[in-house]
Amino acid sequence: MTANVSVTVAIAVVTVTVTGSGNTFEARLSAVEDRLQATALLANSTAFKVGNESAKRALVFFVQGELKAKLEREWGVWQRNSELPPAQRPKEKPLPWKIQAYQAFVEYVDTAVRSAPSGSGGEEATRLLLPTSPAVEAIQHGAAQEDRAWPMVLVFRNSETAQAAREIWLQACLKPFLGKDKDLGVRPARYMPAGAHRRVQEFVPKGKGVGKGKGKNRSPKRESEGPERGDLQRRRL
Repeated sequence: MTANVSVTVAIAVVTVTVTGSGNTFEARLSAVEDRLQATALLANSTAFKVGNESAKRALVFFVQGELKAKLEREWGVWQRNSELPPAQRPKEKPLPWKIQAYQAFVEYVDTAVRSAPSGSGGEEATRLLLPTSPAVEAIQHGAAQEDRAWPMVLVFRNSETAQAAREIWLQACLKPFLGKDKDLGVRPARYMPAGAHRRVQEFVPKGKGVGKGKGKNRSPKRESEGPERGDLQRRRL
Protein backbone atom coordinates (compact mmCIF):
# COMPACT_ATOMS: atom_id res chain seq x y z
CA MET A 1 0.00 0.00 0.00
CA THR A 2 1.00 3.32 -0.78
CA ALA A 3 0.47 5.55 2.24
CA ASN A 4 0.75 9.28 1.66
CA VAL A 5 2.19 10.37 5.01
CA SER A 6 2.71 14.09 5.49
CA VAL A 7 6.00 14.68 7.23
CA THR A 8 7.27 18.14 7.93
CA VAL A 9 10.93 18.36 8.80
CA ALA A 10 11.66 21.65 10.38
CA ILE A 11 15.21 22.59 9.49
CA ALA A 12 16.58 25.81 10.80
CA VAL A 13 18.60 27.92 8.42
CA VAL A 14 22.06 28.01 9.85
CA THR A 15 24.44 30.78 8.89
CA VAL A 16 28.03 29.78 9.38
CA THR A 17 30.51 32.60 9.67
CA VAL A 18 34.04 31.58 8.92
CA THR A 19 36.06 33.23 11.64
CA GLY A 20 39.03 31.28 12.65
CA SER A 21 40.72 28.14 11.56
CA GLY A 22 39.43 25.64 9.06
CA ASN A 23 39.05 23.13 11.89
CA THR A 24 36.49 25.37 13.59
CA PHE A 25 34.47 25.68 10.37
CA GLU A 26 34.56 21.91 9.80
CA ALA A 27 33.47 21.23 13.38
CA ARG A 28 30.48 23.56 13.04
CA LEU A 29 29.53 22.07 9.70
CA SER A 30 29.77 18.56 11.13
CA ALA A 31 27.51 19.56 14.02
CA VAL A 32 24.90 20.89 11.58
CA GLU A 33 25.03 17.67 9.54
CA ASP A 34 24.60 15.56 12.68
CA ARG A 35 21.53 17.55 13.72
CA LEU A 36 20.00 17.24 10.25
CA GLN A 37 20.62 13.51 10.28
CA ALA A 38 19.02 13.13 13.71
CA THR A 39 15.97 15.12 12.57
CA ALA A 40 15.63 13.02 9.43
CA LEU A 41 15.91 9.77 11.40
CA LEU A 42 13.19 10.92 13.79
CA ALA A 43 10.90 11.97 10.94
CA ASN A 44 11.59 8.72 9.10
CA SER A 45 10.73 6.61 12.14
CA THR A 46 7.56 8.57 12.90
CA ALA A 47 6.33 8.45 9.31
CA PHE A 48 6.94 4.71 9.07
CA LYS A 49 4.94 4.03 12.22
CA VAL A 50 2.02 6.14 11.01
CA GLY A 51 2.05 4.68 7.51
CA ASN A 52 2.44 1.12 8.74
CA GLU A 53 -0.55 1.50 11.06
CA SER A 54 -2.64 2.80 8.16
CA ALA A 55 -1.59 -0.15 5.98
CA LYS A 56 -2.74 -2.57 8.66
CA ARG A 57 -6.24 -1.14 8.27
CA ALA A 58 -6.30 -1.45 4.47
CA LEU A 59 -6.94 -4.01 1.75
CA VAL A 60 -5.80 -3.97 -1.87
CA PHE A 61 -8.54 -4.97 -4.35
CA PHE A 62 -7.50 -5.99 -7.87
CA VAL A 63 -10.31 -5.35 -10.36
CA GLN A 64 -10.52 -6.66 -13.91
CA GLY A 65 -12.95 -7.94 -16.52
CA GLU A 66 -16.56 -6.76 -16.52
CA LEU A 67 -16.28 -5.40 -12.99
CA LYS A 68 -13.37 -3.19 -14.02
CA ALA A 69 -15.30 -1.88 -17.06
CA LYS A 70 -18.29 -1.10 -14.84
CA LEU A 71 -16.20 0.80 -12.30
CA GLU A 72 -14.33 2.69 -15.03
CA ARG A 73 -17.67 3.99 -16.35
CA GLU A 74 -18.85 4.97 -12.88
CA TRP A 75 -15.53 6.64 -12.08
CA GLY A 76 -15.78 8.65 -15.30
CA VAL A 77 -19.28 9.83 -14.37
CA TRP A 78 -18.09 10.74 -10.87
CA GLN A 79 -15.18 12.78 -12.22
CA ARG A 80 -17.31 14.63 -14.78
CA ASN A 81 -19.95 15.52 -12.20
CA SER A 82 -17.36 16.68 -9.68
CA GLU A 83 -15.92 19.09 -12.26
CA LEU A 84 -19.30 20.72 -12.95
CA PRO A 85 -20.33 23.96 -11.22
CA PRO A 86 -22.59 23.19 -8.22
CA ALA A 87 -25.69 24.52 -10.03
CA GLN A 88 -25.21 22.06 -12.91
CA ARG A 89 -24.62 18.94 -10.87
CA PRO A 90 -27.33 16.26 -10.56
CA LYS A 91 -30.03 17.19 -8.05
CA GLU A 92 -29.76 13.80 -6.43
CA LYS A 93 -26.45 13.69 -4.62
CA PRO A 94 -24.53 10.53 -5.59
CA LEU A 95 -23.01 8.16 -3.08
CA PRO A 96 -19.38 8.90 -2.20
CA TRP A 97 -17.03 7.23 -4.64
CA LYS A 98 -15.45 5.07 -1.92
CA ILE A 99 -18.92 3.69 -1.12
CA GLN A 100 -19.78 3.10 -4.78
CA ALA A 101 -16.60 1.10 -5.30
CA TYR A 102 -16.97 -0.89 -2.09
CA GLN A 103 -20.59 -1.75 -2.78
CA ALA A 104 -19.59 -2.97 -6.24
CA PHE A 105 -17.06 -5.31 -4.58
CA VAL A 106 -19.63 -6.62 -2.11
CA GLU A 107 -22.25 -7.12 -4.83
CA TYR A 108 -19.73 -9.00 -6.98
CA VAL A 109 -18.75 -11.50 -4.31
CA ASP A 110 -22.36 -11.87 -3.13
CA THR A 111 -23.49 -12.71 -6.68
CA ALA A 112 -20.60 -15.15 -7.10
CA VAL A 113 -21.51 -16.97 -3.88
CA ARG A 114 -25.21 -17.13 -4.77
CA SER A 115 -24.37 -18.49 -8.23
CA ALA A 116 -22.18 -21.27 -6.86
CA PRO A 117 -23.55 -24.76 -6.14
CA SER A 118 -25.31 -25.11 -2.81
CA GLY A 119 -22.94 -25.76 0.05
CA SER A 120 -19.95 -24.05 -1.57
CA GLY A 121 -19.62 -21.82 1.48
CA GLY A 122 -19.38 -18.08 1.79
CA GLU A 123 -23.10 -17.40 2.39
CA GLU A 124 -22.62 -16.28 5.99
CA ALA A 125 -19.59 -14.15 5.11
CA THR A 126 -21.40 -12.27 2.33
CA ARG A 127 -24.42 -11.78 4.58
CA LEU A 128 -22.15 -10.07 7.09
CA LEU A 129 -20.49 -7.98 4.35
CA LEU A 130 -23.68 -6.51 2.88
CA PRO A 131 -24.17 -3.76 5.51
CA THR A 132 -20.49 -2.84 5.96
CA SER A 133 -20.15 0.16 3.59
CA PRO A 134 -19.85 2.63 6.51
CA ALA A 135 -16.67 0.82 7.55
CA VAL A 136 -14.74 2.34 4.61
CA GLU A 137 -12.75 5.45 5.49
CA ALA A 138 -10.95 6.20 2.22
CA ILE A 139 -10.07 4.89 -1.22
CA GLN A 140 -6.80 5.23 -3.14
CA HIS A 141 -6.19 4.35 -6.76
CA GLY A 142 -4.52 5.53 -9.90
CA ALA A 143 -5.84 5.57 -13.46
CA ALA A 144 -6.98 2.24 -14.86
CA GLN A 145 -4.58 0.71 -17.39
CA GLU A 146 -5.55 -1.42 -20.34
CA ASP A 147 -4.90 -5.17 -20.09
CA ARG A 148 -3.96 -4.89 -16.42
CA ALA A 149 -5.85 -5.38 -13.19
CA TRP A 150 -6.88 -2.09 -11.59
CA PRO A 151 -5.56 -1.94 -8.01
CA MET A 152 -7.67 -0.03 -5.49
CA VAL A 153 -6.67 0.42 -1.86
CA LEU A 154 -9.52 0.69 0.62
CA VAL A 155 -8.71 1.93 4.11
CA PHE A 156 -11.10 0.81 6.82
CA ARG A 157 -11.97 2.94 9.82
CA ASN A 158 -10.04 2.43 13.02
CA SER A 159 -12.88 0.79 14.94
CA GLU A 160 -13.60 -2.74 16.07
CA THR A 161 -16.62 -3.04 13.76
CA ALA A 162 -14.76 -1.74 10.69
CA GLN A 163 -11.75 -3.98 11.28
CA ALA A 164 -14.07 -6.96 11.69
CA ALA A 165 -15.50 -6.16 8.25
CA ARG A 166 -11.97 -6.04 6.84
CA GLU A 167 -11.19 -9.47 8.25
CA ILE A 168 -14.27 -11.00 6.61
CA TRP A 169 -12.74 -10.35 3.18
CA LEU A 170 -9.77 -12.53 4.15
CA GLN A 171 -11.80 -15.53 5.33
CA ALA A 172 -10.97 -18.85 3.69
CA CYS A 173 -14.60 -19.41 2.63
CA LEU A 174 -14.38 -16.45 0.19
CA LYS A 175 -11.07 -17.45 -1.43
CA PRO A 176 -12.71 -19.64 -4.13
CA PHE A 177 -14.62 -16.56 -5.35
CA LEU A 178 -11.69 -14.13 -5.38
CA GLY A 179 -8.35 -14.31 -7.15
CA LYS A 180 -6.26 -13.69 -10.24
CA ASP A 181 -8.61 -15.74 -12.41
CA LYS A 182 -11.66 -13.80 -11.19
CA ASP A 183 -12.86 -10.24 -11.77
CA LEU A 184 -11.93 -9.38 -8.19
CA GLY A 185 -8.94 -10.27 -6.06
CA VAL A 186 -8.03 -9.03 -2.59
CA ARG A 187 -5.14 -9.18 -0.18
CA PRO A 188 -3.79 -7.19 2.78
CA ALA A 189 -2.04 -3.93 1.99
CA ARG A 190 1.68 -3.44 2.58
CA TYR A 191 3.18 -0.10 3.45
CA MET A 192 5.61 1.65 1.14
CA PRO A 193 6.95 5.17 1.66
CA ALA A 194 5.75 8.00 -0.55
CA GLY A 195 5.96 11.76 -0.83
CA ALA A 196 7.79 13.49 2.00
CA HIS A 197 8.54 10.23 3.76
CA ARG A 198 10.32 8.91 0.69
CA ARG A 199 12.36 12.10 0.38
CA VAL A 200 13.36 11.86 4.03
CA GLN A 201 14.46 8.25 3.52
CA GLU A 202 16.61 9.31 0.58
CA PHE A 203 18.14 12.05 2.72
CA VAL A 204 19.07 9.74 5.61
CA PRO A 205 22.71 8.80 5.00
CA LYS A 206 23.71 5.17 4.79
CA GLY A 207 26.40 4.16 7.21
CA LYS A 208 27.14 5.44 10.70
CA GLY A 209 25.03 2.56 11.94
CA VAL A 210 22.01 3.45 9.82
CA GLY A 211 20.42 0.42 8.20
CA LYS A 212 22.94 -1.99 9.70
CA GLY A 213 21.86 -5.15 11.39
CA LYS A 214 19.12 -7.60 10.50
CA GLY A 215 15.82 -5.80 10.09
CA LYS A 216 17.06 -2.50 11.52
CA ASN A 217 15.64 0.57 9.76
CA ARG A 218 14.77 -1.51 6.73
CA SER A 219 12.25 -0.02 4.33
CA PRO A 220 9.08 -2.03 3.72
CA LYS A 221 8.87 -3.97 0.46
CA ARG A 222 7.38 -2.04 -2.44
CA GLU A 223 3.87 -3.04 -3.45
CA SER A 224 4.75 -3.80 -7.05
CA GLU A 225 1.19 -4.47 -8.16
CA GLY A 226 -0.02 -1.17 -6.75
CA PRO A 227 -0.41 2.14 -8.60
CA GLU A 228 2.52 4.44 -9.09
CA ARG A 229 3.26 6.76 -6.19
CA GLY A 230 2.69 9.92 -8.21
CA ASP A 231 -0.62 8.69 -9.60
CA LEU A 232 -2.48 7.96 -6.38
CA GLN A 233 -5.73 9.61 -5.47
CA ARG A 234 -6.93 9.45 -1.88
CA ARG A 235 -10.56 10.38 -1.51
CA ARG A 236 -12.51 10.64 1.72
CA LEU A 237 -15.67 12.06 0.09
